[in-house]
Amino acid sequence: MLPATIACEDCGSSAKVRGYGRVEYQWQGDGDGLTELHVSSIRLTIDCPICGVTIQDHHPDNSPTPQVSRPS
Repeated sequence: MLPATIACEDCGSSAKVRGYGRVEYQWQGDGDGLTELHVSSIRLTIDCPICGVTIQDHHPDNSPTPQVSRPS
């Protein structure tokens, strides 16, 4: 779910992820306490070999994670 490398949105080069910031997500449940977590956006700090260290947002493909128990 969390990428280790990503394409730089400025130049397209492969960049290493240095850190993860804000994560936006939604819980979707069936009422029995089991839910699916859908991550819609992650703020990344990346290290691009051309552009240097920058911040960009990553939007995963909205594929759900396995079912988990929702925190109380």
